[in-house]
Amino acid sequence: ARVATLHSWNWVEAQRESQAALALGPQNSFALYAAADLDSILGDFDRSEKRFSASLVSDPLNPEAHFMLAVVLQAQGRAQAAEAEARRCLTIAPTYAYGHYALADTLLLQGHDGEESLDECKLETAEGGQLNCLAIVYARLGRPDDADAALNQSIQTRAGSAAFGIARVFAYRGQHERAFE
Repeated sequence: ARVATLHSWNWVEAQRESQAALALGPQNSFALYAAADLDSILGDFDRSEKRFSASLVSDPLNPEAHFMLAVVLQAQGRAQAAEAEARRCLTIAPTYAYGHYALADTLLLQGHDGEESLDECKLETAEGGQLNCLAIVYARLGRPDDADAALNQSIQTRAGSAAFGIARVFAYRGQHERAFE
């Protein structure tokens, strides 16, 4: 199911394999995680949340499951719960890629002033989108020169591997046309 989900994007095959894995091991943390990931891709956030939570019952120290649950909770508009899961992820794995970015994002969604989000962005790894995180938070803080500098550096150094994150910054800034360049 993970190959079909991550590489071939064959959703019918992924669903078939996911159902087969769950039939063989309905409490298996990886089968539940993979099924939850597929559910979130397909937009079934309620089922995804239940399966990520179930996977954490038998593997509570899985930082990726906590991170993905945070993403799902955020998609459901549950920023406080998403914040708690992002913090759990980072407690287990303090340098988890995208973990600090996710936490910064949930803090912004809750209306925090942005300084705590800026601190989280500074802790993010380059691979986790630190520059894109900074570009969004600097824009929120009303620091357009810093936001532009972070975005331009991201474009120069990570355009080949972080195009989605760069597009997200443009979308956040209301530059929707540039998000699709």
